[in-house]
Amino acid sequence: MGSGGVYCPHMKPNIQPWDRVARVLFGVIVAYAAYTLFENPVARVLAALGALFTLAEGITGVCYLQRHLGIRSIAEGMRKDPILILLTVQLVFAYEWWSSGWEKVTNPLFADGLPKTFAAFASNNPFPWVKNFLTTIATPNAATFALLVTWGALAAGIALFAAAALYAYSKNAKMKRWMVALSLAALIGGMLLNATYFFSAGWTGPGTKGMNVVMFWIQAMLVYAYGSWLAEERR
Repeated sequence: MGSGGVYCPHMKPNIQPWDRVARVLFGVIVAYAAYTLFENPVARVLAALGALFTLAEGITGVCYLQRHLGIRSIAEGMRKDPILILLTVQLVFAYEWWSSGWEKVTNPLFADGLPKTFAAFASNNPFPWVKNFLTTIATPNAATFALLVTWGALAAGIALFAAAALYAYSKNAKMKRWMVALSLAALIGGMLLNATYFFSAGWTGPGTKGMNVVMFWIQAMLVYAYGSWLAEERR
């Protein structure tokens, strides 16, 4: 700054022009989604805050994460640490599982209507063992299964989001390994939920079947990648 001004190195722009444009556009899109698309109030608040923060970075040209990690761009960070690329995919699953769990928590009819839901899933289920499980075990214990499904989805969403955020911000190698391990556990939990939905309700329509198959295999690929990374780190 000029004479008499105060120079603050932490406010010096450190984002490339393309990154600034991309962040402004991304911030606008997320702000629109927060206002019109997201129904989950927590997701709406987080998206709004994320949009404001991203817009501020794009306008000012200052990225605090890049400065904290000592990198010149997000692309440089991804070249140095490919796990960061996978974390962007992980965040999609974090939102999906959180949204699924929250929808059940806020719907008082979910738990009460679960016995009828199980009966419908069992009616023409093509897997005899699943049909037997739904009628003899799941239905009599519907309240317990409602809690397991609801809080299992919420736990998976929270764990995936927290692990991604802490991994991206941390410089500590041990912390990064723990966050990858947490992501691994949450993804395996998500795969179990998808497999359960597929066998129970996949036959009811192509949308239900396809969505659970796609989510299962993408999470499986992330599990393989994270497991390989952890095995390599232990050598």
